[in-house]
Amino acid sequence: WRAFENPHTSTLALVFYYVTGFFIAVSVITNVVETVPCGQVPGRQGTAVWREYSVVFFCLDTACVMIFTVEYLLRLFQHPAGYRFIRSVMSIIDVVAIMPYYIGLVMTNNEDVSGAFVTLRVFRVFRIFKFSRHSQGLRILGYTLKSCASELGFLLFSLTMAIIIFATVMFYAEKSSSASKFTSIPASFWYTIVTMTTLGYGDMVPKTIAGKIFGSICSLSGVLVIALPVPVIVSP
Repeated sequence: WRAFENPHTSTLALVFYYVTGFFIAVSVITNVVETVPCGQVPGRQGTAVWREYSVVFFCLDTACVMIFTVEYLLRLFQHPAGYRFIRSVMSIIDVVAIMPYYIGLVMTNNEDVSGAFVTLRVFRVFRIFKFSRHSQGLRILGYTLKSCASELGFLLFSLTMAIIIFATVMFYAEKSSSASKFTSIPASFWYTIVTMTTLGYGDMVPKTIAGKIFGSICSLSGVLVIALPVPVIVSP
């Protein structure tokens, strides 16, 4: 078990460390490249690369999943407390990352199931979290976020209250404009979120004077709401 957690304990552990890291990188790159359109015709959406070269991508995915499965089983059987390992976050991520492959193997004939499987392919992106086992910096970041969970919850709660308040204000301020896109308070959430986080996409803009005033206040308030809790978060 120490060999899995600390690759410098032996040469074999170091080799396993680099091999799994290589296959994680291959899996992530494959997951990205397979969505690139292949043979795109102007004015039409091209076929994805993974459909044109399905055998190649299937072989790559199979190789990666086999390595990940062996790694998971070795960690499970070598862990001092197997039940605790199964309940751990990284164990759940490992299972979710390889699950779409095995589901696709047993359910390929039914068209409805096949369509659902394509949707499940999105879960393969969780394989990128496996890099956290290979990076001390990522592990430290995870521990930091975990220790600041209550403070981050306070920040999220404050931001949520501000979003609801300003979305309500913007809806009623823009209600008199016939060209307004603030059709409801939930629809106003989008404008409030992108404004308070200083993104400002511009797809929704206030038309009335009152809306512009409250929109400006919303933008300034977003900076304060996000910045003020920061000292509370970093103080521990």
